[in-house]
Amino acid sequence: MRLGAALLLAALAAAASAGEIYHWKDKEGRANYADTPPPGNTP
Repeated sequence: MRLGAALLLAALAAAASAGEIYHWKDKEGRANYADTPPPGNTP
């Protein structure tokens, strides 16, 4: 569990330096993180 959390934090830190991070929950309640907006939210 600690390794997973550390890897997630490292990935978020690397992505944060590259740009904006989007976070949303899908229909099943799972957390999603990406550097692009969630599907269906594009202008």
